[in-house]
Amino acid sequence: TMAKTEEIDVICAGSKPGETLTLAGAVTRPSDGRKCRTCVILLHGEEGDLHSTHMDSTADSLADTLKTPVFRVTMSSSDLNHRLRAAHGLMHLALVDFGVQHFVLGGQSNDAREPDYKRGVHRAGWNPFSQIQQVPR
Repeated sequence: TMAKTEEIDVICAGSKPGETLTLAGAVTRPSDGRKCRTCVILLHGEEGDLHSTHMDSTADSLADTLKTPVFRVTMSSSDLNHRLRAAHGLMHLALVDFGVQHFVLGGQSNDAREPDYKRGVHRAGWNPFSQIQQVPR
């Protein structure tokens, strides 16, 4: 049997106060159906979406190998703040709706965003990944 993928709606903050956006998302669960308090958040690169080239097969493989759910979201803009809000919305959904307590964050990047991310977090005074907890060793 293979991992099972379910399409989900991810609600995140918009660019204006009080605005929300609904983005396409997916959760891929292990084929054995087991529940897990740790999940993988798999993010795509700037030009991709949640079903880009390798995203589906990577989610399937991680779910069945690690026996943990894999969450994805299509970040519909290249704007760094939008991408951070989309990732935060996905993590919130995993916490609230799926009972996840720990995250492993992964994805493909050429590191072009790292300096922007650091400046954005410092300038905004908040960390969109503040709810991430380390996976126990």
